[in-house]
Amino acid sequence: MARSQLIHAGASVVLGVLVLFPLPGTATAQSVNTQYAISAELNAMAEADQAERRSGGVPAHHERARLDRVHQIVRTNQLATPDDYYHAAMVLQHSRESRDHLLAHTLATAAAFRGHQKARWLSATALDRFLEWNGHKQFFGTQYTRNDQGALQPGPFDEHLSESLRRDFAVPPLEEMQQRASEWNRSRP
Repeated sequence: MARSQLIHAGASVVLGVLVLFPLPGTATAQSVNTQYAISAELNAMAEADQAERRSGGVPAHHERARLDRVHQIVRTNQLATPDDYYHAAMVLQHSRESRDHLLAHTLATAAAFRGHQKARWLSATALDRFLEWNGHKQFFGTQYTRNDQGALQPGPFDEHLSESLRRDFAVPPLEEMQQRASEWNRSRP
C-alpha cells in the first residue's frame, strides 16, 4: 500500500472513531444541526411574539405554547449562542409570571456577557418588569404606565439611579424616554 493510501486510510479510521466517539467539547454534525434548529426555533418564536404584540393581540394559547417551549429548551440546556439567550429572554419577559421576568433578566444578562449588545437593554427591562409586577419601583423606568388621564409615562422608578448606569444597560436617558412617551401620546387616537 502506498504511503498516501496508508495516510488516507488512517485518517478515515480516525474520523470514523471521532464520529462514533466524539471528544468532549467537539460538535458532531447531528449536534450542530440540532443546535441550528433550536436557534432558528427560538428566533422564530421571538419574532412571532413581537409581531403579535405589534398587531395588538396575542392569543393566550400562542403565548402559552411559546413559554412552555422556551422553558423546555432552557431546562434541557439547549441554549448555546448569545442570540439563543436573547431570544429566550425576549419571549419570557412578556410572560404574566414574575418568575419568568426574573429568568428573562438572567438570560438577557448572560447574553450580554456573551457580547449581545441589545441584551443589555433587555436585561434592564426584564428586571424592571419583575420589580413592577411585584409592587416595587423600577430601577430604570423602562416599563411605561398610564396616568389618570390615560397618557403613557415611564412607570415609577428610582430617580436616583445614575445616568452612567442607565448607559451601561443601554437604557436611554430619562429625558429621551419622556419624549418618547409624549410622542406616543400625541399619536394615539
